[in-house]
Amino acid sequence: MKGKRLLGSVLAAALVLALLAGLALAQGPAGSPVGTGFTYQGRLKSGGSPYSGTCDLKFGLWDALTNGNQLGTQPLPFTNVSLTDGYFTVQLDYGGGAFQGDARWLAIEVRCPAGGGDYTPLTPRQALTAAPHALALPGLWTQQNSVSPNLIGGHSGNWVTAGATGATIGGGGDINWPNRVTDDFGTVSGGQNNQAGNGDDDPRGPTHTTVGGGWQNVASGDFAAAGGGANNVAGGGLATVGGGHLNTASSSASTVGGGSSNSASGESATVGGGSGNTASGESATVGGGMSNTAGGWRATVVGGSSNTASGSGATVGGWESIASGGWATVGGGWRNIASGDKSTVGGGNENAASGWNATVPGGWDNIAQGAHSFAAGRHAKAYNDGCFVWGDSTDADVACNNADRWVARASGGVYFYTNGGLSSGVYVPAGGNAWSSVSDRNLKENVAAVDGQEVLARLAQVPIASWNYKSQEAAIRHMGPMAQDFYAAFGLGEDDTHISTVDADGVALAAIQGLQEQEQDKEARITALESENTAQRRQIDGLESRLAALEGAAHSSRAARPWQVGFLPGAGLLLVGVVWVARRGGGR
Repeated sequence: MKGKRLLGSVLAAALVLALLAGLALAQGPAGSPVGTGFTYQGRLKSGGSPYSGTCDLKFGLWDALTNGNQLGTQPLPFTNVSLTDGYFTVQLDYGGGAFQGDARWLAIEVRCPAGGGDYTPLTPRQALTAAPHALALPGLWTQQNSVSPNLIGGHSGNWVTAGATGATIGGGGDINWPNRVTDDFGTVSGGQNNQAGNGDDDPRGPTHTTVGGGWQNVASGDFAAAGGGANNVAGGGLATVGGGHLNTASSSASTVGGGSSNSASGESATVGGGSGNTASGESATVGGGMSNTAGGWRATVVGGSSNTASGSGATVGGWESIASGGWATVGGGWRNIASGDKSTVGGGNENAASGWNATVPGGWDNIAQGAHSFAAGRHAKAYNDGCFVWGDSTDADVACNNADRWVARASGGVYFYTNGGLSSGVYVPAGGNAWSSVSDRNLKENVAAVDGQEVLARLAQVPIASWNYKSQEAAIRHMGPMAQDFYAAFGLGEDDTHISTVDADGVALAAIQGLQEQEQDKEARITALESENTAQRRQIDGLESRLAALEGAAHSSRAARPWQVGFLPGAGLLLVGVVWVARRGGGR
């Protein structure tokens, strides 16, 4: 494979020397003699890229970097060696006479792919360094250095990048899927094909990475950790993936707890679990669920499915809901939108709070569009600032189109109770257009009769005027008493600045009764006078008849007795006077 060369130095070379009695060669059974074999691990690159596939390899042992003498008659051959991302592991043994304390170098030849063609020598030769102490435990060995030794356990194919210090591989791995630590103080506790470090040729960073176990997990950020699972990547500094599958914590201090195909790409972002969730905003959080996105700064998706929290500090739960306003909230439900800053949709279905501080607590197809508006129930539309709209179950819109207006549709009636026992209050019945007050006799006490004529007399002293409220235009006129005058006259109500409609109606009704009493008294007096007049009329009629008779008789007498003429006129005048007096008395 002409043109190919091993760019990295030896990743791990542990030359096993004679040990104290009772110790054993790494990988050997306890109590067995120390052997002369050692593990060699390397990485092969072609054209600058790691090579994956199978290769045939030869390893010759020399006593010099260039030229010198080859130890042994021929290089050790290895055929069909599997390379993954360029990495390979072989076991070399040149016998006890090959190592007597002098420096040694490996000359490596490769043929890729395996099975045919010429071998290509790799330059330069690779220096072998001794490990003066090796742990006498099966499957566990150390690589000494001047800073902190590396500890490698598990399969012999597990390896640490050359030059790395303080690395630990607890175990696991196999010939095809070895575990590896590529940077200082990295740790892989176990599992298969796990990597602590970023895998470049510089072992100085990132440092202190950790993979707990699982399969094909990578911790590549400083102090990053992947607890387990499969195909997870903790790529940011201080990033963490607890487990699960195909999860990525790519930003600083980001976290994915578990689940599948989740991504925490924002700084300090968190995805608790679920599937297909993304926390891309700084300090954003997706608690769980599926296909949720928290893209705003400090935004939160509690859970559910296909929800989006894109506003700063926004919060969403439910399904296919969006909180795009700053600090907006969708508590739950389906297809709800809180797009106004600090707006809220509590839940329900297809509701929208687009105004600043607008609220839809729930229901269906409600819109709170105005600032500080409120819409609830069904088909309630609060279009203007400060609108409050309630819609009942009727399948038709009820809207507020004027600022600061209260609109409600309650086709079953409106009831307001003012005590816990529901025994006081008012209501408008279904289809009605006036308030009815609770007035059941059984709900009243301390009942006292009133004098209607006295109420009428007091009412006559209460000034009645025309006026307008200061809160309304001067052209909008009203008529009635002042509350202070009304209270002074009757002492009714809770205070002297309000007039209850119940009290106003009661005073009016009592005054009407007083007028009725006066009318009845007048009628009785008129009837008595009319009866007296009738009797006097009869008396007058009798006197008039007698007068007429006297006058006739007088006329006849004058003709027969001239001497009586002087007397009769005098008698007639007396009778006329009596009639006049009677008529005057009857006319009173």
